[in-house]
Amino acid sequence: MSHSSEPWEMAKVDGNYPGANYFIGTRSDFHKGTQLVVQTVAGTKRDEANAQRIVACINSCANLNPTAYRECLVALKRVTEEYARELGKEPHEWMPDYVTAAVIHAEGKE
Repeated sequence: MSHSSEPWEMAKVDGNYPGANYFIGTRSDFHKGTQLVVQTVAGTKRDEANAQRIVACINSCANLNPTAYRECLVALKRVTEEYARELGKEPHEWMPDYVTAAVIHAEGKE
């Protein structure tokens, strides 16, 4: 079974429950009534940010195998560390800034 193709969106909707409800899915899902509902109790800005994050993660995985993400990051770090040992230098001494920035970003250490 496949999932709805990207891009996904989020829409805040009024519900019959306390808090807030967010529909997430594609425009086609919204029109068909097949979207997902993220229901929160408090309806805080944090809840909204969490729903937005779900959508951002789904859209970021477009045309990617999301289960391979961690493997790719580990492989990149391993290659840079092994190459650094061969050079006798620390990775930050020779590695391009964009590679360092990508690893920091991927690990959420910004």
